[in-house]
Amino acid sequence: MPVLVLTGCVLLSGVYGLVIQAECDDAYIYYVYVQNLAAGKGLTFNGQRVEGFSSAVWVVLLSAFHLLLAVPLPLLGKILSGVSGVLVILTTWLLARRVLKDRVLALLPPVLLAVTGDFAFYLYSGLEQLLFTALVTGILALWIRYPAREFLRCRWIPLLFALMILTRPEGMVLLVLILGYLTGRRMSGRALARWTGSVILWLLPAVVLRWLYYGHWLPNTFYAKSNAGLANIPHGLSYLGHSLPRYGLVLLLLLFLTGWYRIRRKGSPPSALLWIFPVVWIFYLAVQGGDNMVGGRMILPILPAVTVLLVRMLETLKTGFPALTAVLLVAVIGLAFGYVADARVSRHRQSWEKTSVIRLKIGRYLNRHYPSNTLVALNPAGIIPFYSKLPAIDMLGLNDVHIARRGHRDRGLPFGHQAGDGNYVLSRRPDIILFKGGDSPTPGIYISDREIWRSPLFWQRYRRVYWAAIGAHAYVLRSGSPMEGRPD
Repeated sequence: MPVLVLTGCVLLSGVYGLVIQAECDDAYIYYVYVQNLAAGKGLTFNGQRVEGFSSAVWVVLLSAFHLLLAVPLPLLGKILSGVSGVLVILTTWLLARRVLKDRVLALLPPVLLAVTGDFAFYLYSGLEQLLFTALVTGILALWIRYPAREFLRCRWIPLLFALMILTRPEGMVLLVLILGYLTGRRMSGRALARWTGSVILWLLPAVVLRWLYYGHWLPNTFYAKSNAGLANIPHGLSYLGHSLPRYGLVLLLLLFLTGWYRIRRKGSPPSALLWIFPVVWIFYLAVQGGDNMVGGRMILPILPAVTVLLVRMLETLKTGFPALTAVLLVAVIGLAFGYVADARVSRHRQSWEKTSVIRLKIGRYLNRHYPSNTLVALNPAGIIPFYSKLPAIDMLGLNDVHIARRGHRDRGLPFGHQAGDGNYVLSRRPDIILFKGGDSPTPGIYISDREIWRSPLFWQRYRRVYWAAIGAHAYVLRSGSPMEGRPD
């Protein structure tokens, strides 16, 4: 039965993901680095030595399989994120087996996960989020399996923590949470220090290599996105608020069952860490600022724990088959149809579908019509640089050291898009400037766009052209690179 049900979960989520998928520009940033590595240019952003990616593990996986198997990177990214999704389903089942007494009920959390729209969407994203979710869920399953002292003595668990943190740096949240929990249990200080030291030792080689190669202790994305203090709390609260149409019903069910449990049993619900982790994670999202991608990418890491908790409460309360079926049916409706009915998510996904087609055409057009030293300034730094293979300036700073560290800030902009420096961009004399990725002749809301648009130097040096063959707008130097297309 487990093999049949888990296989069904994989197939269900796989088909669901195929229906709702859209190309993710951020995944192509990883592909740019791996493409340059394969071409002998090192892990660079089309000529610039900068660490513009958040996941060292994901870069290593993409590089290894691309170099060994010669699989095209966009396809390889989808395969790896799909395999990561399978690992999430398996680790969710393992977590459920550790928490639930009934083996049949342990199959329900993977089913709930399989019908969740956010999970299905990111199956083919080419991003590392599902691998991170699988590692988080696996660590939670190990935590419940082993007593605290055995958990500290197990030598390979620190390696899993290091892999989790190198997959997504916010894995530090779970590490700190477990350390705090162990400290509260009055575990031996020496044992805690030795275990923490083991995690640090596994992390240290990656940190040293980063400093030796890029010259910085932290990835460039940290400097581009962080250091906002409490200014991003409104963005974080808005992010969580926008997730309520998809997860509000499940949250209400969980809160209702928890209250019912306290009334009937007059005690705290079981599996303390599984309750604490989602609460701490939600608090972290509120402070951090959420995300700017389709749906709830940053909510995925807590979904396995939440689905297990929901079924755990039903098992503990011994609700009976009719009540169990009714509650699970409501949960399935909330998770599956909540995503489909979320108009905001649908609009965002459709915009990804539209812009990815335009960016692919622009990237290929630039590659065919412009020399290899043409410098392009743009905000969407994934699809266009990947297909054009031209040096680029990331005007949002994720792949630019100057903008990330010394650029101007506007905390009113979405998280991850708050940095820019128009004068710096103009000082580098890019041959081509693409506002909104080339799909508009006017600038976007971002800092570099606005500052460039206001600069007299921009209007003196650049001329607008329209590439009729692909329906894109660009601004090109009046002298220098050849101007393709007709001027407006």
